[in-house]
Amino acid sequence: MGLIIIDELTGRRNDVTNETELKAIVDTAWTAHGPTRHGYASEYRQISDELLQFFFRLKESETRRVPQSLSLRFGDVEVVVTAHEEIETGHTTVFRRIRTGRKTSTAVTALDAAAFQIAADGRGEAEFVYLTGRSQDRLSMKSAQLENKKAKIADASIAILEGRFPPIRSDRCARCPYFFICNPLPSGFLRKKIGTGLPDST
Repeated sequence: MGLIIIDELTGRRNDVTNETELKAIVDTAWTAHGPTRHGYASEYRQISDELLQFFFRLKESETRRVPQSLSLRFGDVEVVVTAHEEIETGHTTVFRRIRTGRKTSTAVTALDAAAFQIAADGRGEAEFVYLTGRSQDRLSMKSAQLENKKAKIADASIAILEGRFPPIRSDRCARCPYFFICNPLPSGFLRKKIGTGLPDST
């Protein structure tokens, strides 16, 4: 639901000017997409309101434009990078992407961050905002680090274009990025050993 609201707010030509208008947008999204029947619905709604309050305050006194299209090329491959917002600070242009979670230890040095920073280079600076962690980070990887990341992005992009990107099977299905494209399970029951001498569970 959070991303739906972020898309609504950043996709508007005119800013949300007050908290009453923001609340109306959140109410509409909550009714349509929120966990309204969950046992902790009120707590989830409180968290959602707090995240969006941070986002609302962040946007105050900023000058925004319609975001430019950003991309980087590797031969015939073009990687398009989308910014949620383009902000004029007076001395530079900031391209911002907004995440609802917390910043991880590798978030601002991962491949998507590198692609964003490379694509913004020459036009302005790239920035990640994490609503849950209330963090705002300009991407500032060094040139040597970016070159290494750029090579990895190029290899992955070309591999995808050529269709040579096989899934890496994992027994940690819940965390596996290919979970939804793995082959279906064989027919029959799944049995898990709970412990020595105890019966199987089905």
